[in-house]
Amino acid sequence: MVSGKVNEIQKLKESRDNAVFSVFISYSNVETYDKNLQMIQEEWGNRDYPLVIMLVTFMKQGIRWFEKLETHHLQGGKLIKHRSQPALPWHVKGSRWESRYAD
Repeated sequence: MVSGKVNEIQKLKESRDNAVFSVFISYSNVETYDKNLQMIQEEWGNRDYPLVIMLVTFMKQGIRWFEKLETHHLQGGKLIKHRSQPALPWHVKGSRWESRYAD
């Protein structure tokens, strides 16, 4: 995500009059996760209008290995992490999709 080619945050800012809140869903390499969150926070600014951010983190080892799904709330310049969970349902302990072959 870290490139300047991602303009979804700008699109969400421009179309905010049509919604109560906006949701941004994307992928982030584990190595650039903090940088990506900072970029989103800077671009959204101090708006009182809420943005829900859902980032699926991954590690690149030939292919993408999905690690976590992280959910944040950004409003008034304040970023709050609400949830962190395994990105894949079969990695969730106790879920009906849990696999004995995961990891």
